[in-house]
Amino acid sequence: MEQRGTISQAAVPHKEGRAVWVVTAYGISALALFSVMAYFVSQYLAN
Repeated sequence: MEQRGTISQAAVPHKEGRAVWVVTAYGISALALFSVMAYFVSQYLAN
């Protein structure tokens, strides 16, 4: 029982760190997509 608790405690920081990287990657991807869409919209409105 104690070993199981130790494993779960060791896994929690790793999962939290991975979640932060996943959220960061999604944020960067969303920002890039928004920038590309804003560029095309501005080009469309300029013409």
